[in-house]
Amino acid sequence: MSKLTYTPTATFTSHVLAPVYNWSARGLRLYRSLSLPTSSMSSSALQVELCDARDVRTPCALWITDPPYAEAIPYEDLSEFFLAWYDRRLTHHFPGWYADPKRVLALQGKNAAFNTAMIEVYANLARHMPGNGLQIVMFTHRDVRLWADLAMVMWASGLKVTAAWTVATETENRATGANAVQSTVLLVLRKRGVVETLFDDEVLALMEGEVARQLEDMQRLEEAGLTWSDADRQLATYAAALRVITSHDIDGIDPHRELLKVRAKGEKSPVHRLIEQASQVASRELMRVASTRASGVTLAHMSASTSRAWRPSSAASTAAASTRNSPRASPQRLA
Repeated sequence: MSKLTYTPTATFTSHVLAPVYNWSARGLRLYRSLSLPTSSMSSSALQVELCDARDVRTPCALWITDPPYAEAIPYEDLSEFFLAWYDRRLTHHFPGWYADPKRVLALQGKNAAFNTAMIEVYANLARHMPGNGLQIVMFTHRDVRLWADLAMVMWASGLKVTAAWTVATETENRATGANAVQSTVLLVLRKRGVVETLFDDEVLALMEGEVARQLEDMQRLEEAGLTWSDADRQLATYAAALRVITSHDIDGIDPHRELLKVRAKGEKSPVHRLIEQASQVASRELMRVASTRASGVTLAHMSASTSRAWRPSSAASTAAASTRNSPRASPQRLA
């Protein structure tokens, strides 16, 4: 809150939008001294289109997508929640837009149809970006199977993960506990081009090394003041594994066939097994860190206890000093 104008200045500068109940009652004159940060980057003419991502025909050097996390988030339901207020205003001010959540077109589920639609989306975006273009994909999920499917979707779409940034996006009040996720993984993708074909054991060795480096980077960031939960570290290892998988062809694995295959309950894809094996590096590292911390606490406790046990009390010390400094009493002759 600005003390000069008593305006909610943090409303536009924070990633969390906190609604103000009397927002409409505030006059514009209160915002004369309010400065909103804007980008100094040059931009071309603004063009906004509402269409299916599979029907995009406009070339673009940078695509930013936040794909559906299988059945984790019902985006079509969220759209209907906001359209209850905005549907009439949208069509009035923007006649070319629609106010329909397009529920029937929503990409949802975990089956072959969902995977096929995902490949169509990202393959189309890859076709409409230049050779030096890139895509940013936001992804957060605890299920390793979905990460394996995402790796094969990008692989089948002609894309490879070249970098992965684990960004802290949740406040400590919202994400609590060891299993809470405080971050979102931003995957940077480029066109695959010509890649090397490796055997699965070679890929696994590369993945283990990549995962180890990822954990070291996160450890340095934690020493600088950031806080990661065990779940955040696990997600980062999945992203590190995707960097290796999508940058190579793996002998005997066809991503299209694997994504369309109907699996029995509990059956895992080859990529799923590879990511699980690589993530064991993270599990061992997390256990080592937890063990080290527990040992440090135990040793500190034992040291304090030992110090207390061997430190003589002040009363006992005074009594011992008094005995040493006083003359020895002579025996009394009995009458």
